[in-house]
Amino acid sequence: MLSKQDIINLALVKVGNAPRAEITDSYMLLMYDIGKKYLLGKHYWRFAKTISQLAINGDITVTGWKYAYRLPTNVGCIFDVVPHAKYDIFGTNLVCDSNPISLEYSMIDIPDSLPS
Repeated sequence: MLSKQDIINLALVKVGNAPRAEITDSYMLLMYDIGKKYLLGKHYWRFAKTISQLAINGDITVTGWKYAYRLPTNVGCIFDVVPHAKYDIFGTNLVCDSNPISLEYSMIDIPDSLPS
């Protein structure tokens, strides 16, 4: 597994900078955590994939859709709803005409050691 320092050094080299021999905790907090959440939310990473059944949010209605569901707090990039159905995202809710549904997505709160 790659360490946080390994991952940061790979990123530094990729953008044309020299790797750092020692990376401080404050540097890691600033760069690594922000970058990790950003990247896990922008791409379909199979190693971060999970499926969760969604709970209906009875507090809201959206015209044109039968059901509104609360999104999990750790949603990164959405792969699909299961069973496959048309859906849309409104803030922290997913709207869909199917019930029940599960969400297939990448998590943004995976462990800090990413697969090598």
